[in-house]
Amino acid sequence: MAIALGDTHACTLAADGRIFCWGSNEDGQLGDGTESSDYRNYPSLPVVGIDDATAIAAGIRFSCAVRSDGTVWCWGEDPGNGPSTAVPVQVPNINDATSVVAGGAFACALRSGGAVACWGVGDLGQLGNGSFGSGGPTPQAVVGIDDATQIAAGWNHACALRSDHSLWCWGGNGDGATGYGQLGDGTLDNSSTPVQVVGLDNVSAVAAGGWSTCATPADGTAWCWGYGEKGGLGDGNAANSSTPVQVVGITDARLLTVGDYHACVTEADDSSWCWGDTSWGSATGGPATTPVEGNNDSGAVPQELATGGQQYLVFIDRRGHVWSWGFGTNQAPESWPVGP
Repeated sequence: MAIALGDTHACTLAADGRIFCWGSNEDGQLGDGTESSDYRNYPSLPVVGIDDATAIAAGIRFSCAVRSDGTVWCWGEDPGNGPSTAVPVQVPNINDATSVVAGGAFACALRSGGAVACWGVGDLGQLGNGSFGSGGPTPQAVVGIDDATQIAAGWNHACALRSDHSLWCWGGNGDGATGYGQLGDGTLDNSSTPVQVVGLDNVSAVAAGGWSTCATPADGTAWCWGYGEKGGLGDGNAANSSTPVQVVGITDARLLTVGDYHACVTEADDSSWCWGDTSWGSATGGPATTPVEGNNDSGAVPQELATGGQQYLVFIDRRGHVWSWGFGTNQAPESWPVGP
């Protein structure tokens, strides 16, 4: 099972290969054949026509899935600037995808050999193809990446973890004088080709969201960079950073996720910790510049973890139940089984 959270909608991959989405649906991002301004509170209807998904992703107003044959399908607002669709449509020229990530208006797929292909809006270099252009619906290869093991995407940038455990990012970063520095290369320049994140070795996991990025090396610490004005870097400051800074107090991170203005981890003891703008209940209290423990008094053990743009935290427990708290739910966890 897996979870993917967009700005105001979420999807979960059930054990039988079906996908269930909930939240906003004004562009058909729930994939059940309808478009509605009504907010759906629970994942009760399956995405049309997909019963063999192996991976999922959610952007601002669209969703994507990898199927068992390696093809990629997306629905909702088209990141390639086409019309919205309330049912999945196939992304062309990909039949070997192993995972997919979704940004604000672009998406990327990790291919079986380690190459990465992106499509959608590319004006800030989000496609990683060496061009600052409008992009389109046809996937384009990210320059110089042929050994990626994991990928992540924020609203206008993306990253790839390579087989040597180095981390490379591309896309939006700033105009050279101002910006957030979410690429982590020490500059505020947008980049249409991957640049290496400085100062991090032996990276084991990466997550991106909004205008920031976080990673966990093999030693269990957590490091973040980019937008930090609401405390989202977790280093005790409310400031942006174009290079990685260490999150205070995290020493054995297990799961990692990043939202718009906040990030969360679970540690080896199954506790969940969040920092940044947690005022909607994704952790106890309001904005926090260092991690605070999430209000998970349910006793459920997270197996998959995700956080959304609108300050909420979702995880799947060992029974396959979805637990959610924060914006759109409440400040204490509530749960439901996936499916009708």
